[in-house]
Amino acid sequence: QVLARLVAEGERAGEGGNLKPNAITYNSLLTAYTNAGDMAGAQQVLKRMVQAGLSPDTYTFNTLIAAFVARREVRAAEKMVAYMQEHGVLADVVTYSQLLQGYATKEGDMGKAEEVLERMARDGVAPNSYTYNYLIEGYVKAGEMDWAEDVLERMRTVGLAPTSMNYCVLMDAYTRRRDARGAEKILDRMKKEGVQANVQVFTTLMNAYAKRGDVEGAEGVLARMLAVAEEEGGGSKDCEPNVHTYSTLMNVYARAGLAAGAEGVLTRMTAAGWAPNVITFTTLMTAYSRAGDPEGAELVLKRMEAAGVSPNVLTYNTLLSATSRMGLREGEVEERRAKRVLQVYDTMRRSAGKGGGLEKAPDEATYTVLLTCLLRFPKRLTKEVYKLILEDWRRLVPTRNRSDRNYQSFITVLAAMGDWEEMATVFREAQARFQKGQLSPREYSKVEATFREKGGYYVRDGEEKDADSRSA
Repeated sequence: QVLARLVAEGERAGEGGNLKPNAITYNSLLTAYTNAGDMAGAQQVLKRMVQAGLSPDTYTFNTLIAAFVARREVRAAEKMVAYMQEHGVLADVVTYSQLLQGYATKEGDMGKAEEVLERMARDGVAPNSYTYNYLIEGYVKAGEMDWAEDVLERMRTVGLAPTSMNYCVLMDAYTRRRDARGAEKILDRMKKEGVQANVQVFTTLMNAYAKRGDVEGAEGVLARMLAVAEEEGGGSKDCEPNVHTYSTLMNVYARAGLAAGAEGVLTRMTAAGWAPNVITFTTLMTAYSRAGDPEGAELVLKRMEAAGVSPNVLTYNTLLSATSRMGLREGEVEERRAKRVLQVYDTMRRSAGKGGGLEKAPDEATYTVLLTCLLRFPKRLTKEVYKLILEDWRRLVPTRNRSDRNYQSFITVLAAMGDWEEMATVFREAQARFQKGQLSPREYSKVEATFREKGGYYVRDGEEKDADSRSA
């Protein structure tokens, strides 16, 4: 609308006016479309830009390429690079780095990623630390740790000193494997090669211990951080623990259901001058949930609100999970638990409707937790309730984000309610997404197995029928 007004005002002002849209105007509009995930709209903006006699620049094309890569549409990103060159715009280090990222981390095609590096050399574009970071990440995802570590030597060969960021990617690979010893080796290598570890490196190392549930190891990393920060002196804060560090430490206690330990970390964190954020409070809520204390989890939500910290979808999902584990006192009926779960869900829906947006809107995980709980309490799962939940799921969760667990949960619920028509519709959606490559064979096989188990297929007269036939 703003662009249309600018065009109209420019036409009225004539050649002497200064309200004509320029390249910056179109680039801003194009960015808005890519941020909204509307690639067709973004490409239309590019077309209109050219038709208006304006020349797209490197920013224009890099914005589109980055968006395509983020959507795993690497072939489309390649076409955009070709289109860019057709318009006489030279690809720069950002262009090639994004393309390499697509091949290495999105498609897992390290051969193509290496070819991008060769193209850079031919075009006289020098790779930077980010370029090599994507290469390291790609080899890590491919499980080729030796090749990933070799990238550091290749950097030195071209006169580029590896940074703490590059080492951190390697360390994170060991962290994901719960290999604290491997992560420690990366830290030792950094010391030998004279690369100073920073708060990000130490926090990644702490996370390696957190994933193992090793409270002592994680606490040891914090002690080392504080010692290094004190040794450095001169006001340097490179190794000073931050809110993310303390939240990571809190997560070790949370995973073990040690609520008192998590509270202790929060006390140390605030004493160090760090205000808890939504991640901190949600982690604390997880600790109470794992400890089987839903009332404690509810109190964390109240403490968040008192601190002016707005809960997000993960917070509410954690609260749903905690509530579903609510213990029952003698004489109480199980429906009390289901009723409270629905109350939490309703609060979530209302918060999203009041401007919470995607930060509070229920996501695919919400419905897996919600339906798993309600299936235990069929008296609360009335026709009106499940239809509302199904309608919300279709309205609030984009099709591309719906998981195999969602499909399994809804198929199970719909079978329990005897709604064969809706059950078939949900299954057909999963089937269509599998055929388009949006669900993996493993994910789809789980959905189909549930569909079959719940009566989606049945045999009559020697022929296999689906739920549509049963409904008829």
